Amino acid sequence: MSKEQELQKALTAAQDALNAYQSKPAVWVPDMCEYFYVDASGSVWPSRAAGEDLQENIKVGNCYQTKALALKAAEYSKVQGLINQACLNVESDYTPDWYNDNEQKHGVSYCTGLGSWATFHAYWVASSEVYLSTQAKAQQACDILNGIKLKPVGVK
Repeated sequence: MSKEQELQKALTAAQDALNAYQSKPAVWVPDMCEYFYVDASGSVWPSRAAGEDLQENIKVGNCYQTKALALKAAEYSKVQGLINQACLNVESDYTPDWYNDNEQKHGVSYCTGLGSWATFHAYWVASSEVYLSTQAKAQQACDILNGIKLKPVGVK
């Protein structure tokens, strides 16, 4: 096989791999097969349900291919739910204006060096967190989380 043929074969293989990767959905959706979901109490259940129940679980991202994935998701959801609750109990009506570069947005994050929740601020980097309007309000949320001794998944 010539060098040109080898390169063409490698290019074809790379294009095939890229096409296969790009054709996969970003989020797994069950297609008439067993899947696992997390109920409101944090318990994991198998299901083969179709119709409305399946559509609701798909809509909220609550379909997992394996029980192990669903159990891990339940763990993360519990922690995130408590973070959301602490922040929203302090300030329920704040929505950051991500187009206002002059407005600080305040949040909470767990600092492993300190072993506790601490405040941070951002101007234009939106992430999947709940934000508060002031550092003082973010500190209130930290106090709540530190008071219940909440730690992120994987922190001992």
